[in-house]
Amino acid sequence: MHPNAQERPSVSLVAVDEPVLAKLVAVASTSATAGEVTPALTPGNDWNPQRIAWLERFHRERRGGLDGPKGEATWAVVVDGWVVGSVRLKALPERHVVETGIWLARSARGRGIGRQAVASVLDHAAGAGAHEVRAETTPANRAAQGLLRSLGFELVVGGEDKIRGRLAPLGRMLGVPIASTPPTSSAAAPRQRRDPSLPLGAGRLSVDSTEEGREGTSRPGQE
Repeated sequence: MHPNAQERPSVSLVAVDEPVLAKLVAVASTSATAGEVTPALTPGNDWNPQRIAWLERFHRERRGGLDGPKGEATWAVVVDGWVVGSVRLKALPERHVVETGIWLARSARGRGIGRQAVASVLDHAAGAGAHEVRAETTPANRAAQGLLRSLGFELVVGGEDKIRGRLAPLGRMLGVPIASTPPTSSAAAPRQRRDPSLPLGAGRLSVDSTEEGREGTSRPGQE
């Protein structure tokens, strides 16, 4: 079953423990392409054991949150009790600056879920002490661009076929339910630079299909 598309979705973010991770892998491998969620580990966009293992490792290694070894936190996006995607925050080298990214299952696209999830993660970022949030998408992804603009991001054309979004100063987002407490963090601490090969789901904001489309702003970097 899937969330009722006829009702206004109730969106929350939850920690990716092992039971949630199993659900996240299941929905990713059946309702999103591997290219939307993982780096280009193998040719094409099909799921295989290597890509599934990468996705599992990615979330397990980030359970320490922004202050952990990876300097990154991830959450599952949950709609009416169903896991439908994931969202992330990564501390960047500049003090008080973080990057966000999201991917969603096909059934969750075009319903405003991506906007609610990103708004929630902005609240997490503010609570962690961030002053600025960045995101990336592509020139062809008008839905992702619209999502970012609707949340106050300024967009500029970058190199390598990218649109970069910047939200600063970061004010707390109001009226969006937060289901989990952000990891204690000093988003101020400098981190090593992000791998520029990030796929959409774990790093870059991608929102395609229909009006809001695929919602993944930068996928995680290949490791």
